[in-house]
Amino acid sequence: PRSTLFPYTTLFRSLLVSMTNMESIDIKMTFDQLQRYRLAADLIEEMRGNKPLTILDAGSHQGFLSSFLPDDSIYNLDQSYLPGLNFIQGDVLALPFPDGALDVSLALDILEHIPARSRPSFIGELSRVSKDIVIIGAPFSGRDVEEAEKLALEFCVKMTGEEHEFLAQHLKEGLPDLKEVTGWAEDRGLQTAVLPNGYLYRWLLMICLNFYLAQLKDPWEFIFAVNRFYFNRFYAEDNREPCYRYFVVISKTEIGRAAAR
Repeated sequence: PRSTLFPYTTLFRSLLVSMTNMESIDIKMTFDQLQRYRLAADLIEEMRGNKPLTILDAGSHQGFLSSFLPDDSIYNLDQSYLPGLNFIQGDVLALPFPDGALDVSLALDILEHIPARSRPSFIGELSRVSKDIVIIGAPFSGRDVEEAEKLALEFCVKMTGEEHEFLAQHLKEGLPDLKEVTGWAEDRGLQTAVLPNGYLYRWLLMICLNFYLAQLKDPWEFIFAVNRFYFNRFYAEDNREPCYRYFVVISKTEIGRAAAR
């Protein structure tokens, strides 16, 4: 078992082609949400084979993944009750699924909100319920990412007089260590591939722009329009280092390992 860094994987090279040929997207999401859900969907498409999949989006309360993968069965799990057929109230540290019940388990920007001592258990639960693929996307500890988050948090306070809840929680809990995630998988004989997502310098500018725009009267339709404009023109160039987050793809099976190579 080994960890494959993004530039050397056939998986990443094929994703570059799909990014270049991507169609414009018209969805009410922020640029940050669009970035991570588009890459997750592209990864799943590359590894699916020729069948619909059953997918868990752990920690999701919006159901965004269905906008990108409408033909798959997607369960959105959150600690809060949310109405809807495919929304499940549950604990990400005790997922309400049998072993191997799902084709793919996914967690985007959730790991950093789990207390550090519980992060291995969270990864273990994602792996337990998946037959094959686990996809974890998160900001990981590093000087540039931590500095960018502190600047974004300071800007938010100056603009609104209040801290941004999630960025403040990142500082409180500490961002996860990328090597601990890949090491967890490799210790269990699983292969990993690591890909960048969200060009850091533009991430900082866009997150601050969103904080600013949110102070306008009735801002959200305009915010979504600006974020779509940005995403449709820059997404293909944003999956590179230095990045705001990394995606870690963990594979259990030979099919998945071949895709990751």
